[in-house]
Amino acid sequence: MGILTKINAVLEKLAEALTIAFLGGIAIVVPLEVFNRYITGNMFTWSTEFCQYAFVWASMMGAAAGLRKGGQVAITSLKDRLEKVSAGATRALQAVIYVIMLVFLALMTWYGIVQVITNYTQKTSTIGIPMSYPYAALPLGFVIMFMVTLEMLIGLGDGEKAGGN
Repeated sequence: MGILTKINAVLEKLAEALTIAFLGGIAIVVPLEVFNRYITGNMFTWSTEFCQYAFVWASMMGAAAGLRKGGQVAITSLKDRLEKVSAGATRALQAVIYVIMLVFLALMTWYGIVQVITNYTQKTSTIGIPMSYPYAALPLGFVIMFMVTLEMLIGLGDGEKAGGN
């Protein structure tokens, strides 16, 4: 599992860097647009679209980075009750949850790739880039989440604490 952990550490750093970059872009563009609109009376045509797509990227990359740190919302009442009864039952439940997550993330990755390919010829309305660029956040984010979930599932067999839950 050492290689998977190293790969996921790199993917987590990538996700964090992209989250920071896109949130930073939004933090620069929004005040600039407000200043430009209300002080100079002009308006950038691309700012709204840029912020929408940057927010999609920041959300997907932030979710991917947060998953590895256990930052996702979880309802743990059943797991908490099982922990009082049996550690084996708790790990079995967690394994089932991780397998369901892996199936879901694999499907979302697949459909994200389909969207990227399907929308390559479509251009964004104001920036004029292929729609595949904004859509690429989906499969990339879901692949990172898949890899992290796989690591957590394998970690259950090693007795590691899995995903902060």
